[in-house]
Amino acid sequence: MSQYSFPSYASPRRAASRTGTATGKTVVPLRAVPQPPSPIIPSPINITINTPLPASFAPPPPRAPSNPAYSPAAAATAAPTSPRTIAPGPPPRYYFAYGSNLWHRQMHARCPSSLPLGLGVLKGFKWLISARGFANIVMSAPDEVWGLVWLLSPTDEQVLDRYEGVSQRSYDKYDLAVTLLSGEEKLCLVYVDPVQAAGRPWAEYVDRMNAGLKDSPLPEAYVRDVIRPFIPAPPPPVVSIPRAQDVPVRCYFAYGPEMALRALGRLAPQARVLDTGLLPRHRWVVGVSGKPNLLPAASEVVYGVVSSLSRTDERRLDEAFNVARGEREKIWLDVQMENGRGVVRCLVYLDPRPAEGSAGEELVREMQEALWDAKLPTGWVEEVIRPRMIGLD
Repeated sequence: MSQYSFPSYASPRRAASRTGTATGKTVVPLRAVPQPPSPIIPSPINITINTPLPASFAPPPPRAPSNPAYSPAAAATAAPTSPRTIAPGPPPRYYFAYGSNLWHRQMHARCPSSLPLGLGVLKGFKWLISARGFANIVMSAPDEVWGLVWLLSPTDEQVLDRYEGVSQRSYDKYDLAVTLLSGEEKLCLVYVDPVQAAGRPWAEYVDRMNAGLKDSPLPEAYVRDVIRPFIPAPPPPVVSIPRAQDVPVRCYFAYGPEMALRALGRLAPQARVLDTGLLPRHRWVVGVSGKPNLLPAASEVVYGVVSSLSRTDERRLDEAFNVARGEREKIWLDVQMENGRGVVRCLVYLDPRPAEGSAGEELVREMQEALWDAKLPTGWVEEVIRPRMIGLD
């Protein structure tokens, strides 16, 4: 214990607060805060139902398995079942093209999924133009036919059958051995005309064959000795710079009654006929208005007459074809001149409605005069226009 001791000291205010005499006020002690009563927890009630439940509330009896032979033990030890297999469809076929189907653009338009594999040679046959005006082959032991081998799907084969006229016996189908450049032999589908007589090709078929020979380069000697006697080579384009007064203001391609000189002179008095023209990738039809019309077609062509127009003639044609009312549309298309002058940009009037109609007696009479003046290729007229002109002589 320390040697120093400190006396206890209490503050007078603190002492007064305890006694209540220093300030003269009575200190009221704090009252106890009342506590909330304890919650009343009811005792559990036991309810006994003596009335039995109806039969509809009874649980259903256990169901028997749909397969009486099934048991969990058997299922655990059973061997796994093999997956179901789907029978594959027919495989693609090889097709040997020796005619206009050498042209890739035509072939892809007809058979979109076809694939060219390469050149091939078919031995024991001879190439010629049939009496119908298209390519054909006939048996000839010392000869051979060159062509292009395509890979066809079953759908492409069905489409090609329609183009080749298999149902009409225009061509028959054969499976023949074709030798590829690699030396491998393939069993190929080949279309053969049953009529073996030779003939002359259609003018439009000559163009398609030349396009095919450009896409599929067959041996030069074969083309020169076998194909060129039937299919003449296309003339080289003539490039010339005409004088200013020789350049027409407009070139107009007529494919209907306007091909007649009298009809053209009535509609466009200042027009001057230049030559016959060929419009590729279009098809000649009779529209819903009963007048000729053109529709897009990748593998077809349309022949007509190319004339020069003045601006006054063009306005007169606009009125005659009711361009302002939307009955015809004016478009510019490239037309190949028949006399080898090259390609010219021509004004063409088309019906915007793609539906086809039928020809009346008036159109038949007008087209008869137009075809007489236009001198279009006879084969094309017989194949395209005459079937749509009932009563056309």
